[in-house]
Amino acid sequence: MAGSRTGPKRTTAEREADLVLIQDWYVRGDSQRTIAQRLGGMRTYSVSHQTICRDIETILDRWRQVMVRNVDKLKAEELAKLNMIEREAWAEWERSRLDKERHEETSDEEGASTKRVVEGRLADPRYLEKVQWCINKRCEILGLNAPAKYEHTGKDGQPIQTETKNAQELCEVLKKYNEVITEISRGQSAAAKPV
Repeated sequence: MAGSRTGPKRTTAEREADLVLIQDWYVRGDSQRTIAQRLGGMRTYSVSHQTICRDIETILDRWRQVMVRNVDKLKAEELAKLNMIEREAWAEWERSRLDKERHEETSDEEGASTKRVVEGRLADPRYLEKVQWCINKRCEILGLNAPAKYEHTGKDGQPIQTETKNAQELCEVLKKYNEVITEISRGQSAAAKPV
């Protein structure tokens, strides 16, 4: 009867242990059937290749979750660095605007004297450029910029050459595609069939 189990059901702990093994075999490129057979040879229970498929989906979901957390963490770290750079750039901008003060010593018949000279200064625009760079980088990291537009061309800037097919040719291609998909879904490979 379809859907009936032939052995004991694995526990949650056993499944978690299996996921570690399945993950290793999956990244090596083993098929689901091979993984199911290998696992069945090691355990007191057996699992179908459909169960292995579900386990692989669980593994992929976990990888996606970890990647999202890692990306968010990396973004936060980079944003913190940018904030520090921007704060320093603003502080240097403000310092560059301050009047420059110097002391001149002069000597005459009455003796030595020190005169305080204050010079007005123009602020250094390089610090504002650094602030702008920080703003641009922050927008880039947060995805606030408009999408970039790319135009693709063929060789030497010429239009890309395409091949057009008539309706009958397209139907033949789709028919072959459907045959391959059907063979794959049955677990058979066209390459594995004897000629």
